[in-house]
Amino acid sequence: MKRILVILVLLVSTFSYVSAQQIQGGRYKGFVDLTLKPGNDGVYKKLNSLGFGFTTSHGYQLNKNIFVGAGVGLDFYKLDYFDSALAIPVFANFRANIGQGSVSPFFDLKVGYTAVDISGLYLSPSIGARIGLAKNLGLNVGLGYTAQGYKYYSYSYTTNRAYIHSLNISVGIDF
Repeated sequence: MKRILVILVLLVSTFSYVSAQQIQGGRYKGFVDLTLKPGNDGVYKKLNSLGFGFTTSHGYQLNKNIFVGAGVGLDFYKLDYFDSALAIPVFANFRANIGQGSVSPFFDLKVGYTAVDISGLYLSPSIGARIGLAKNLGLNVGLGYTAQGYKYYSYSYTTNRAYIHSLNISVGIDF
């Protein structure tokens, strides 16, 4: 619990600093995404998990094409064998937009750590399209993959490691 509290305090202070930079530099950019995550729990060889997620990333638009920032999310998974699980990923976010038209493709990569019920590596690459709605507002539609590491206990009460592998279907906005 202390680890989660420290992470949240660091994120709030980081976002406060980034908001202050928005006023001074004008290069701030934020993203909010909702994601559907059908996948596999990493233990059984079948489609047996369904996740729903929310992520937000904030950082700097270095130039017209490159974004670098940090973010946090909240994922809920319904798993066949393990009932359900909650995950709070904290990640670095890298994004490359290809082109500057009203519709432009992008590549997005989130790398970090997941806490709470699922704890371990968080990796989420995706591709998609950004549809410009206004000067500093866009709709993002993406397709990607997520791997989240976690520990589970078998019938013999031994600790095992596995990864939830899921397909991401996401919709979000950038501002």
